Amino acid sequence: MKNISGITGLWLAFVLLTVGPAANGRAVAGPGYDGPGRDGSGRDSLTVQPRFGLNASAGLPGFGLQLAYRLPTRPQLAVRAGFTYFARRRPFRLSVGDDSRLSVDPDLVISMAQASLKWHPFPKSSFFASLGGGYAWHPGLGAMLQAEDKLNLGGIEMTPDNVGVIRTSLVWSRLRGYAGLGFGRSVPRRRFGFGAELGVYYQGAPRVDLQYEGFLETTTLKEQVPTIEHNLRGYRWLPVLQFVFTYAIRPH
Repeated sequence: MKNISGITGLWLAFVLLTVGPAANGRAVAGPGYDGPGRDGSGRDSLTVQPRFGLNASAGLPGFGLQLAYRLPTRPQLAVRAGFTYFARRRPFRLSVGDDSRLSVDPDLVISMAQASLKWHPFPKSSFFASLGGGYAWHPGLGAMLQAEDKLNLGGIEMTPDNVGVIRTSLVWSRLRGYAGLGFGRSVPRRRFGFGAELGVYYQGAPRVDLQYEGFLETTTLKEQVPTIEHNLRGYRWLPVLQFVFTYAIRPH
């Protein structure tokens, strides 16, 4: 009987030690685990850790701003949505010979909305892989060229009216796929964070859009456009190298 009473007492003590922490609202987790159910202070990380983050980036292909959301049931996953912008439209002069210059008006604009899913495969590391896509409002890069004064090309002298105006551009697909790797959390555990990302957009082979007037109208340049497009078919990829500053939006 004494043995039964002793076993019963040990069983009750085990139950109290096991159920007690859960009854007091404290989750049980392995040492050092920073995922769902526990943060560094032992409190419920789903209510303590922020779920939203604001990311500002700079690098290739431009400047960007993104809003990130960490999935509450899958803390290793985060969803991002935002945009990237870059513009270079300042005119410049291009020397093409002795006392011969062309005025160049570039139209170098990258304006793109993007969304992606980040995956952190290692709980203790900020390393991540990312997959997503983008939509470009301005899918091409171009320029307009015209002569400022007389051009001397190999002994042939032409007036600005003879040269005319040349407009050329490379146009890619508006829809682009994306893949990348990097370090840093879009929703940092502390208030601020920093990261870097290396990736690439697939935007298809470019299409050449060429318009001109003047002496070029007497040439067979239009017939060479398919050959030019064939030679440019390797320019299907838009590299990405971004340095990212992150801010955690904490609930009040």
